[in-house]
Amino acid sequence: MFSHLPQLFGFPPKSAQFLNMRKLWQRLLLAVLFSPATCVCAQQLPKGLDSLFYGKQGIHTRYPDLGLSIGVVRGPATAYYALGNTQPLQGVPLDSTTLFEIGSVTKTFTALLLAYEQEAGKLPKGAYLESLLPATVSLRPGLRHRVTLTAMASHQSGLPNLSNDRYIQALIDKDSVQPFHSVSRDYLFKILRETDSLQAPGTYHYNNFAFSLLGTLLAQRAGRSYGDLVQQRIAQPLGLRTTGLTYQTAHIAGRFTTKGEVRPAIVINAVAPAGGLKSNVVDLVRYVRAQLKPPAGLLGRAIIRTQQPVYHDSTITMGLAWEIRQLAGHRVYQKDGDTFGNSSLVRFDRDRQVGVIILANHQDAKAVAEAGDLVYQYLLLNQPL
Repeated sequence: MFSHLPQLFGFPPKSAQFLNMRKLWQRLLLAVLFSPATCVCAQQLPKGLDSLFYGKQGIHTRYPDLGLSIGVVRGPATAYYALGNTQPLQGVPLDSTTLFEIGSVTKTFTALLLAYEQEAGKLPKGAYLESLLPATVSLRPGLRHRVTLTAMASHQSGLPNLSNDRYIQALIDKDSVQPFHSVSRDYLFKILRETDSLQAPGTYHYNNFAFSLLGTLLAQRAGRSYGDLVQQRIAQPLGLRTTGLTYQTAHIAGRFTTKGEVRPAIVINAVAPAGGLKSNVVDLVRYVRAQLKPPAGLLGRAIIRTQQPVYHDSTITMGLAWEIRQLAGHRVYQKDGDTFGNSSLVRFDRDRQVGVIILANHQDAKAVAEAGDLVYQYLLLNQPL
């Protein structure tokens, strides 16, 4: 595959110079293609991680059907690992290019779109929900000038949450397989019009509705769809080639419940800003690198804004969508996500310049959290990638 390259430098075929040059090019290209910083293939687990995953109490031992795609960042180095197949005991092996539903990790993208507008000076930090609402949607007195966009992006708005309230049960009754399929922009506005009071505003309550509404309104303001806005403002500038609302490749992970039941691809319509993106660990490594070292310019400033604490109580500190925790004496940013058939985790530590991405072909937040902890602790021990 490399035989034509030395000819570009003027050596005749089969000459000594040609043969020596060909060998040199082969070595150089193999070194580049398979170096830890650039390889997008799955690698074997390092010895320390291998025992943690395959030992008597390892992840694979306790979750034998679970398939994982893992991305690791430490300083300038990158490594990718994969365990299992797209489907348990069959399918094709997972690798770093396999696409997964990343669920609520999507919220960090939606929050970044908000921060982008704030850094651009188009939305003040204290802007209220009304600043994005169309004239046809009016709030009841109990909500006027009480819900800020920042509160919506940090789970403290007090709005209905579309998860464990009367709305989710009605959606399940309508379609138990795809309950969010019927959630349109008008449905979000309907909920807003019906809401006459806020539930414990200013305190943390996880909220899918707030993120769905926020992303929908930001896209409407920009005159684009949510998916197009993510592409324009985030994916393309950061080089995220397969991240989006649709599958950009045929190499797709299977989707299973914790019991191994097959699930269809999730269809969530206007709930997309809360959990609709698909991605792989190659793209999410690029995303984490941008979090660790934000690029210059507006997008970089917006990334930094999402990482600033805006809420704190005895149990959690929130940036914009990012959960901020103290682990091993350092501030760590994290977001996990679940759909009906996949689970995900993104974690990074700016002080140590490390990051971990875990994507699973089962909806199993517990297993993914355990895998994330194992890999993160391994990184802290400064073990080889």
